[in-house]
Amino acid sequence: MDQQTILLIPSTLEDKRIVYNWLCESDVSDAMFGFDSNERPTWEEFCEDYADVYFDGTNPEYGRVFMIVLNGKKIGCVSYACFHLREHMAELDIWMDSEANCGKGYGTLAIIELCNYLASDLCINNYIIRPSVKNKRAIKAYNKAGFKEVEKSSVKQVLHKYLTDQYYEEYGQGDYGEEGTLTLVMERTE
Repeated sequence: MDQQTILLIPSTLEDKRIVYNWLCESDVSDAMFGFDSNERPTWEEFCEDYADVYFDGTNPEYGRVFMIVLNGKKIGCVSYACFHLREHMAELDIWMDSEANCGKGYGTLAIIELCNYLASDLCINNYIIRPSVKNKRAIKAYNKAGFKEVEKSSVKQVLHKYLTDQYYEEYGQGDYGEEGTLTLVMERTE
């Protein structure tokens, strides 16, 4: 696959509903939520978690969503959030628009590209991502991008390293609870 075919384009407010639909109403939604269809957020809940700042670029130090573009077509999104983490750290998230674009390496390339951007533009070299333990395909993509799984016995220590004290209680359990969330990190020294 030619890496030049993948582009990350900053999202706009017009992309917000599209991103929500990919997350909650596409054929990849079950995998995103650990195969529990009851866990999908409402539009209002999504808007609380993904405020306009993620889509309008007004505060890149807080977080941002980028559209993954392949040959001129939006095929997914990748995002980062920093507001709840210590300095020089970002939490990543990614989802594709459909099964047709999964398992082809596009997600791995998008994560690598996002990390390159964060390192060069925002001096962020420490990354965390926390998928459902059931989302094996996503975990494989994160490993290919350079993320390493944190041993269960070290998760709390790693989370204290990344999360600020203010947000530890709210975000420490992960989206799928302590047992259902896998923690992966990548720390660059460049």
